[in-house]
Amino acid sequence: MGPDRDITVKVYESRLKEVQTSAKVDENLNCSLGVDVQVEGEADEWEITLIQEDGIVVKKEKVKGKVDWGFDAELWWPVGEGTPTRYTVKVDLLDKVRLSLYVSSELIIRMAQ
Repeated sequence: MGPDRDITVKVYESRLKEVQTSAKVDENLNCSLGVDVQVEGEADEWEITLIQEDGIVVKKEKVKGKVDWGFDAELWWPVGEGTPTRYTVKVDLLDKVRLSLYVSSELIIRMAQ
């Protein structure tokens, strides 16, 4: 007896091993975001995109490694003091032909008290 439905096998030459984000707000309320990408395989570079909740692209860069961006985030006070603004970090692995592999992770920029 064999499988009772179609089997799909997907093979990638490259994959995201790890994506680390580090959001910071300094004492002058300047915001920064670091994104460190670790890849396994032969990806030539990757495109990192920072997107607001409403779909507006804040930053976008093709790199091989990590980015450190300063940007104007919509800050908020903690619990009960307003709705947090969410940003999405999207990483697309690229080679000569754009691969259809990506990862998205959400982060919330918070204002320090």
